[in-house]
Amino acid sequence: MTVQRNNLKQVRIDKGLSQLELSRKSGVPGNIISNIENGKVYPYPGWRKKIVKALGMTEEVVFPYNNSLMPIPKEAETDLNEEEELNNEH
Repeated sequence: MTVQRNNLKQVRIDKGLSQLELSRKSGVPGNIISNIENGKVYPYPGWRKKIVKALGMTEEVVFPYNNSLMPIPKEAETDLNEEEELNNEH
């Protein structure tokens, strides 16, 4: 398994937030945040946007090793569909 490197855990700790607190602020499930921090899942764009907004940071700082060619995980499909619907309403 390839580990997806990112700075999420360090930034979250620097901000004084637990995974649960970041989950509540961002709307991204806590187990997903844990898996992103541990490189077990790829943080699809919708999750990245929610997380960096909650942290008050940029994607370049939190996810500097982003590879947009990675497949979208199954867990993200519902969020992705909801985000597309919201974008189409505007």
